[in-house]
Amino acid sequence: MSNTPTPSPAMFAGRRPSGPAYRVFTVAPAYGGELVITDGAKVEAVAIKAANTSISAVIIGEEGRGRERAVLPCPAVPDGDRLMVASVGTSQSGKPRLNAAQGAPSPDAAIIVFRTPMGFRGGNAHTGESVGWKCRCSASGSDATPDTCPQCAASRTGYSGPRREFAPFPGEIIARGRIAEGDAGRMGSGEQLVAVLKKDAVFRIRIFSDGRRRPSVYYGHWDGEKVVLMTAEERELLMDAQAEGTTAHVVDPGGDDGLELLREQLGAWLTAMGREHRNVRNTPEARRVRDLVGAALRGGRETELKAAHRAATSVRGTSLASFKLSQTSFRETPVATSQVAAQIPEESLADWERELYAEAGLV
Repeated sequence: MSNTPTPSPAMFAGRRPSGPAYRVFTVAPAYGGELVITDGAKVEAVAIKAANTSISAVIIGEEGRGRERAVLPCPAVPDGDRLMVASVGTSQSGKPRLNAAQGAPSPDAAIIVFRTPMGFRGGNAHTGESVGWKCRCSASGSDATPDTCPQCAASRTGYSGPRREFAPFPGEIIARGRIAEGDAGRMGSGEQLVAVLKKDAVFRIRIFSDGRRRPSVYYGHWDGEKVVLMTAEERELLMDAQAEGTTAHVVDPGGDDGLELLREQLGAWLTAMGREHRNVRNTPEARRVRDLVGAALRGGRETELKAAHRAATSVRGTSLASFKLSQTSFRETPVATSQVAAQIPEESLADWERELYAEAGLV
């Protein structure tokens, strides 16, 4: 019989940090692949079989050949909970960990968990903003990328022509994981990060596939109150509008529980759309509302969320109300929301919509 004592969770506690506490956010894909921001980070249990115990941790990446899983221990956070505010510490082995914190977090930075997907047979990249262009012949510039290199005349559409250059990722990366497709990642791979991002530092996410599809590009930053995430097209339109002084004033949610409820229900609406028949989900109206909901979830502002909710509840058969009233059916049988909603009186739908607004405090 072994004399080795059974380890207790306290043995894995490590040293306590002295750094400031920051709010925690997650960047992850919603239904349809659109990247959205959610508050907090999911905490999971990591089994330590030899010690017959487990620890709570934030996990990114994957296990396997060509893949890499990164584990950030989160002592005192139960499995299944979300880590909302944390400080970065160091374990006894010298590796980083996240410690749940109480009190007001510092607005100077935020901890962001990037659960970034990868494109089909492609990958992803996390960088900073554009810093100009560069050609293989060593010519470079800080203006727009030219169609042909002024030094060697190579075309930008060719292999050796001028290419856009980007600054390194602006955050302090504390964990890095890798996801992949195929045996040993031969079909493509991408990275996932946990990073501390300073206020107003702009990051760029590029998700690309096998070259036959246009890559998805997102820009984001921490403004001291929330993480703002938008597509490259949305950012360009916003910058043009700001330059012309035509942007409208909007009210930020400020962490209001009611707006968080709307965010959760809009995410559920996107999931419900995936269960609809293609004749419902592929109508021009449904596609337009789906894009509107995705933009609202990325922006997270009060006016955007309210507008997206009103638009979503107007799509008969895929409304938030019909999903709410039929979610039990979803768990039991793959019943489409349009079939369930057809059995729900209009009065019930209207009553639940009023209930949602009242619960959200947005009446």
